[in-house]
Amino acid sequence: MDEEIPVEEVTKFTGKDPFEKFYLFNTPDVPFGFFFVSQETCTLGWQGALNFFSLDVEALQRLPSFIAPGWILSNIKDTIKVSLILQAHELKRYDINQEEQYFQYKATIENPNQISFVRYDVQLISGLSSFRYSFTAENPDWQPTSSSELTILLPRSQGWSDDLVGWIIEHHISAQYFQQRIRQEALSKTIKNLSSF
Repeated sequence: MDEEIPVEEVTKFTGKDPFEKFYLFNTPDVPFGFFFVSQETCTLGWQGALNFFSLDVEALQRLPSFIAPGWILSNIKDTIKVSLILQAHELKRYDINQEEQYFQYKATIENPNQISFVRYDVQLISGLSSFRYSFTAENPDWQPTSSSELTILLPRSQGWSDDLVGWIIEHHISAQYFQQRIRQEALSKTIKNLSSF
């Protein structure tokens, strides 16, 4: 069964700036998430489930492979800034292209239970290729529902690939529901259309 997710524009939220749009994606049974479009960027947010023990792999290997297919991932650490909020409400920031900070970051994520929130800001310019994204995640182990809000921010000029949308659905708290009912190609097309208003 292939359904499309209905899209509702929330005009109360974005009435001040004509270059900003805010949308809700909800099926009759299960909410999917929100999509915010500004003049420069697009942000998709959803209730997700991300195992923080695989945080590094998901944020720095799998996710960029869907945003920029074919990128050589061994070079990606040179382009990343990471912010972590620890359980003591302590903010840690790492510029992991600096070797010392990279090792500090790796030591911190060895104990993912201490991390309550993470933000990755990735920018890569290599030859003719360039891409940029931000990814945020709350640790689901800190939430009573074992889910958390996840977001991906991309420049409007970058595409939302079918594979990226598949990764998002895979990390949705209701992944099984959406995998059985939603065509990721149709959702990807909807997101592309909304980001190019």
